[in-house]
Formats: sequence, C-alpha cells, structure tokens
Amino acid sequence: MRAEHFFLLTADTWRADFLGREIAGTPLTPQLDAFVAARGGIVFEDNTSVAAMTSPGVAGILSGLMPLRSGVMENVHVLPTTVPTLSELLGAHGFRTAAFVANPVLRPGYGFERGFETYELLPAEPPDRKARGAAVVARALRWLDERGPAERLFLWLHFMEPHGPYEPPPDLLDALPLTDFGVSPIPVARLVVGDQVGRGGVPHYQWNSDAHPGGDDGREYVRRYAAEVMALDRVLGSFLAALETRGLLETSLTVVASDHGEALLGDHGFFFSHANYATEDQLRTPLVIVHPGGRGGKRRTPTSNLDIAPTARALLGLPPDPENQDGIDLLEPVADRFVLAQFRDQRMLRRGAIKLRIDEPGGKQQLFDLSVDPDERLPLAPASPELLRVFRDEMARHQHLPRKGRPIDRFRMSDEERRELEALGYVQ
Repeated sequence: MRAEHFFLLTADTWRADFLGREIAGTPLTPQLDAFVAARGGIVFEDNTSVAAMTSPGVAGILSGLMPLRSGVMENVHVLPTTVPTLSELLGAHGFRTAAFVANPVLRPGYGFERGFETYELLPAEPPDRKARGAAVVARALRWLDERGPAERLFLWLHFMEPHGPYEPPPDLLDALPLTDFGVSPIPVARLVVGDQVGRGGVPHYQWNSDAHPGGDDGREYVRRYAAEVMALDRVLGSFLAALETRGLLETSLTVVASDHGEALLGDHGFFFSHANYATEDQLRTPLVIVHPGGRGGKRRTPTSNLDIAPTARALLGLPPDPENQDGIDLLEPVADRFVLAQFRDQRMLRRGAIKLRIDEPGGKQQLFDLSVDPDERLPLAPASPELLRVFRDEMARHQHLPRKGRPIDRFRMSDEERRELEALGYVQ
C-alpha cells in the first residue's frame, strides 16, 4: 500500500541501545515503543549512521549518499547544490515540504533547507542552551494545520534532546535515581574551557552551567542523558498523538532515526561526546519505520541511514534512482552487505560482525569481530590477509564512486551563531 505522507523524525546524538530500554524498571521510550507495537512498525536493531557528527549524518539521511559522495565530510561543510535530496524529489512530485530543526548546525544557509518550502531553525529559550522538542512540535503542528486535506506532505523534525548539554526536565530526572546507575560514585575529570573533545573527561560545556551545574560523578551525566531520551520520547509521543488526532497516521510513512550516537562513560577514552572515532558507540543509531500495511517486528540484519531515502521512495510510490543512492530499499530482502561510515579522516566498513576501522589519517587498518568483542577493544591479530583484502577492495570501490559534490566550507559565522555553537560544544 502506498503511503500518502512522509514524517521524518530525527534526534541528535541518540544511541541505539537507548531505544526500547529500561533502567531499573523505568522504560526510557514507552510512548515510541507503544506506537511501534500498535502500528506494526519495524525496529532495525543493527543500524549504522554514516558519520559520528551531525552535518554528514543528516546529509546521508536526506540524500542517501555517503559523505565522500555528497561532499559533506564534517560540520563545516555546506550541502552542495549538485547533491539531489529527498525534499527536492518530493517537492517535484507535488508534496508540500517543511522542516523544523533544533540544531544550529542545520540553520538555513547551509544547504539542508534546499527543496523545503518552509525551513526554520527553532531558537533556544534561556536558561536552556538548546531548543526543546515541545517548541519544534508546536511549530510543526501550526504548519500542518495550514495545509489542505488533499495535499501530500513531507515534514521533517530534528530534535536536540539527547545532545549535550544534558538538561532534562526535572520530573524525568527524578524518575531515575542516581543509584540506578551504580551504588558508588564514578569519578570523572572535568575538562577546561575550550576542550570539547571529551577525551579523558567531561567536556566543559557539559558541566559548566549556572542552571544545570555538573559535578565529577560520571553517573550523573549518564543519568541526565537517559532522562533526555525520556524527554525525547515525550515529545515524539505528543507529535504522534497529534497526527493521529488529525487522521494522518493511517496513510503515512513515519521514520524515526538519529544522526549519530554518543560516547558516554569513557567509551574508547571519550566521555559524553561524539565526532571522535568511527566506533559503535558513536555510530550505532535507532531506526524505526512505520508504514501502511506494515507487519512489524524486529530485524537484526545490518542496515544504514543511507537506506532511508530509497525505502521512502518505494513506500511513497516513486521510482528508484540507483545512480544517486548508496543505500537499499529495506522492503526488499536484505542480503549479506557492507555498511560504511566516513567523516573527517575516520573510516569504518562492516559486514556482519566483522568490522574494519581506521581511526587516524594514514593510520593502521584494524579488524574487529563484534560477535565476541562488541566494544571493539581487541583487534584481530594476526588479521587474515584474505579477509583484509576483501575489506580493502570494498573500501577502494567506494572511494572511486562518482562524486556528486565537493567539500565546501561554510560562510563566516556571526557572533550570535558562534555563541549558539559554543553552548553546544561545536566551537572551541
């Protein structure tokens, strides 16, 4: 059955293992879980983003192209006009298109607005340092209510709740006692101003807040992250309920995804940060697809955020475009495949449980077996020369695919834009 509308709901910095999870009996995503169960949604449990940072991650979702092909390799890059996007495609097929985003990295002028009739960045409301999801939902519903009943709609909402600084609503934080995250304090260093990387300690922007001060107990930050996921679930639930009230869910494709994950309590030496290495903590993300006639269930076959665009095309009744897509239609059987991530000089290539990772420019190529080493701390040694050759050949094939865009640095930032980005850890 063809879907008439498309609602793309993305959350910044949301790890896959924080979907459908309970902590000491408290569910983190009960409203989304209930929606998926009631509507026959599919949960893809082994999904990978294309990058551990926002701009290339979002470009992969909107274009279906790897960063090397789109030209968006890191947050300073603009999405080139030569890269085709879902919004342009759907607009050309008569959809009314709009996007409401909470991350200033995605502000108008950086290319992500192309193809949207309406595209707005929601501002943060002090004392919060990031826009909250309730404001995103309220603005989106006003836009929906201005549309005619016969119009096909593409609406993209991008939420910031799980992104640092973690500033959850007090009632949700109170629902997660600190002792649920360990009976004893977990000491963590607090990094100095300007150090946003999170290597060896908590980034300055995460703990330095008059409204939400952070201490040196690592449990507190994991607790806040979990409460932010609960806050995300709350706003997703309110939006989905509003769609149901308006009679839009039955005939719609709804996709819930994230641009990247997050290193939490010392993952690979990093604390409460991302955009570091191409490791699973920073790349594994939720992916939920709900569509008319869906049979539901959970799938463990490896998928990628690159698959969102070709799957949406199929469900919305539009023809495939294999020349401009690096993903696959997830309605079709998923065979043994490679999934790839690339940003800055980091690379990752995975097939099944075997993963090739390159952490540094010109660095050594390490193979991991995630089935026995899910935290990827023990490289396979000695690596099988034949297996390594297969992975290198696939990596080389991707390197030689036609480029749709080249990296273009962003425009000069205003003082206001710099302050916004500093509050979120983007600018040192």
